[in-house]
Amino acid sequence: MVTGEGGGPAVQSAGQPRTHIRSLLSDGDYLRIWLVGGIAGVTRWLEMLATGIFAYETTGSPALVALIPLLRLAPMAICGSAMGAVADRLDRRVVLKAGIVLSWVTMIVMLGLALFDAIAYWHVAVASGIGGIFWTMDMPVRRRIVGDISGSTRLVTAMSLDSATNNATRAIGPLAGGFVYETLGLVGVYALTSIGFVLAFGLTMGIRTRGDILEADGPSSGLRSAVSQFSRDLSAGFRFAIRDQPVRWVLAVTVVFNVWGFPVMSMLPVLGKERLSLDPSEIGFLAASEGLGALAGALFLANRPPPERRFAVVYYGGVLLYVTIVIVLAGLTSLPLALLGLTVLGFATAAFSSMQSTLIYTIAPPEMRSRIFGLLALCIGSGLFGLANIGLMAEVAGVATALAVVGLQGLAAMGILALIRPKGPIIPPARLP
Repeated sequence: MVTGEGGGPAVQSAGQPRTHIRSLLSDGDYLRIWLVGGIAGVTRWLEMLATGIFAYETTGSPALVALIPLLRLAPMAICGSAMGAVADRLDRRVVLKAGIVLSWVTMIVMLGLALFDAIAYWHVAVASGIGGIFWTMDMPVRRRIVGDISGSTRLVTAMSLDSATNNATRAIGPLAGGFVYETLGLVGVYALTSIGFVLAFGLTMGIRTRGDILEADGPSSGLRSAVSQFSRDLSAGFRFAIRDQPVRWVLAVTVVFNVWGFPVMSMLPVLGKERLSLDPSEIGFLAASEGLGALAGALFLANRPPPERRFAVVYYGGVLLYVTIVIVLAGLTSLPLALLGLTVLGFATAAFSSMQSTLIYTIAPPEMRSRIFGLLALCIGSGLFGLANIGLMAEVAGVATALAVVGLQGLAAMGILALIRPKGPIIPPARLP
């Protein structure tokens, strides 16, 4: 995710966000890595919405619909922490470029299959898993570069702006995905995503090195050094997380969101067709309402960042609101009310995601940040259990029942986390201004 210049604390004055936004967007390196995130987000959500609709149309199975994003999350669960260790030992720009190339090759293969009308569900499933490898790089690699470039004084604004952009892509991507799938099919979907990755790769070519900030935190003798230090770096990250109570709690909240929150979005194609009788474009509009709510929330936090001592409250409150709205969504059969509910859901997502990066960056010491971000990616990967949970439940009992049960499970988990919250401050006083 992120680090500040010189390893300083992640703080900024609440009165300076607009100045920091102008400063960040006038910084060529930040602008490039920010745009890479925006392009990657649009292609990701466009593809996920379109392939979800394709999966439901071809199989009629909510479980198989949920399997598509489950496979996309699987690399985070399998190698999220490993990616953090690799990011500590190799030039992060090179790792990011490799991920973009892998994604582009995958999209070109899928485009060829779609052009010859030879594409099948299993092709989409495999491509989703490969796409998850690049997604796994976002936390320990791309978002780490965001913070490397932004520095400690602009960190909250940089992370909120990056989060706002990601949330905007969750509106733009589904809107485009529903429209393109309805008009051009998977040919159009994979053609657009292929072009997107070409643009992203071109942007990474312009990111400059600033001393050793963007390269490696450890000895930079290439891949051999990364391999030799791999297990040591992994175990160090796990040991730190186990003994540091605030880090454990922040990671636990992430697990709750990704097991009982995020998987709800995978059911939108099922909800749209089964409960609301929507066409693909309308399903895209439904999904985009969540992204628009998240964008509004992230922009609000970027312009009015909370005091540092309230970061954890905003973080926890976002997840609590999210799982509560999931229960409300279970009973809705009206499109306007569903749009309103998903907009509020998006606002809750913004509260969670904006504070997630900042809390981890602030709590973890500089030498541990990439490894803890890797563990954060691993916790995000726990969403595959949530996807399996909601997919199988929707298959057996219907999507409405699945949403209600998942929301109640999430509320129970958040109640437990409220009881075991660290007694002292989440952010050590020494890291506050």
